[in-house]
Amino acid sequence: MKNKKKQNWTLLYGRLIKYADPGKRGLAMAEKAVLDAIAEHMGDKRVAWPGYGTIAHMAGCDRATAIRTVAKLTARGILSVAPTDDQESNRYQIDGKALGQLITKKKYQTRTQKLLARLTQTAVRISPALSTRTSIRGVVGRGVRLPCRLSRPSVRA
Repeated sequence: MKNKKKQNWTLLYGRLIKYADPGKRGLAMAEKAVLDAIAEHMGDKRVAWPGYGTIAHMAGCDRATAIRTVAKLTARGILSVAPTDDQESNRYQIDGKALGQLITKKKYQTRTQKLLARLTQTAVRISPALSTRTSIRGVVGRGVRLPCRLSRPSVRA
């Protein structure tokens, strides 16, 4: 049986974020930082659920700035957000194609096409029906480390 090589989604999305044009046409610094923080939490199913405080800490901004930036990215169609019932955090998914459209430099466009091909091979969309803690565990699967507040308590002997 062949072992499948595990994809590093953080690295792939990080490259797309890095290649995006700065300024009004592309991504502002806060938007890049927030997307990078969310990409850092991507699991095998390409779904992330860090809280706003965690996003703000990793992006180096205030919590209110993180909330505004997530709203901007959602309005632009780069980020899709699905709220959970427990109100501890949302589930995030980055749209690689929308992010790829922000890349206009010729030298990055060919690299972007290759990255998008790798990202779309196993596309997974988050379902609104998956909104409880047990559902999140079902989406993530076994062997994937969950954030502290969702993980099971460890039993020490």
